[in-house]
Amino acid sequence: AAGTSAAYGYSVFVVSRQARDASVKGHQFFETSAVLLTFVLLGKWLEAAAKGRTSGAIQKLMALAPDTALLLPPEGAGPGAEETEISAELLQVGDLVRVVPGARVPADGEVARGSSAVDESM
Repeated sequence: AAGTSAAYGYSVFVVSRQARDASVKGHQFFETSAVLLTFVLLGKWLEAAAKGRTSGAIQKLMALAPDTALLLPPEGAGPGAEETEISAELLQVGDLVRVVPGARVPADGEVARGSSAVDESM
């Protein structure tokens, strides 16, 4: 902004000097500052548009995550312990969850027991 302002100010100075004295020589840079400002504004507009599209895509991706998870009882729990359906946001590191075939995976993790197939594309 300082460079374009300096170019514009110098051009105004040269034009005002030439208006008073025709023998004064100097270059005018009005178009240079206008083109630079146009490029900067266009770049900022394109950046804002790209950020808006990216935010929308991330929100759609987050909407694909399941709201709940089937939490398995901890190792060593008594024989009456059952799996519990909890909010996926409440999962902590070390929790064991059951993912039934065809269900969406509520969090990143490792397979502790069993096997199945998962559509990783979400």
